[in-house]
Amino acid sequence: TINHHLSVISGIYQHLLSLELIRRNPVPQRLRGERRYAHHRPGDPFQRTARNLYRQKQPSRTPRALSDDLWRELLTSLTCHRDRALFCLLISAAPRAQELLDMTMSDLDWGGQRVRLISKGSREPEWVAASSEFFHWLRLYLTELRPLSPLGALWLTTRGTRKPMTYTTLRAVLTRANQKLGTNLSLHDFRHTCAMRLANDPTM
Repeated sequence: TINHHLSVISGIYQHLLSLELIRRNPVPQRLRGERRYAHHRPGDPFQRTARNLYRQKQPSRTPRALSDDLWRELLTSLTCHRDRALFCLLISAAPRAQELLDMTMSDLDWGGQRVRLISKGSREPEWVAASSEFFHWLRLYLTELRPLSPLGALWLTTRGTRKPMTYTTLRAVLTRANQKLGTNLSLHDFRHTCAMRLANDPTM
């Protein structure tokens, strides 16, 4: 936040400088695209350059993601077809929790192996590819539920009267898995995992 504010303030002063309304920029920043040591001569030793005044060090942190071994362990620990289908979709299509819970039977494209998600921001429907593993567990889950209304909720509770799952119900599924495995996974970790798998896929 501090670095962002510094960049904004520096940009304002830089604009005033270009209009010759001020003599210097009191919050100078390196220009976009300017590389540190760009003019370094090969024979000279490198000298450490300080960050600009007030600028904070940016931590280099790898996003949280599930390893392949942990993913297999998690899938094995789940006790019902619904939960296996849920997590296979989370890790292969990266829907947000509410996008997942809003799904109906009409949001499934079996032939194209896609699911339709209503985007959180634009509220526009978007077809997204899902794994064959998801459709395998989904078929087993739906076989237990038959029949289902095409416009009814896709994800239902398994205990007592079948009702549409809520965010609390979905979190409870993950909490039980975390307790069993001794992990602290969050629903957002599955989105990170999907993104990192795509980023590391040489065919993408």
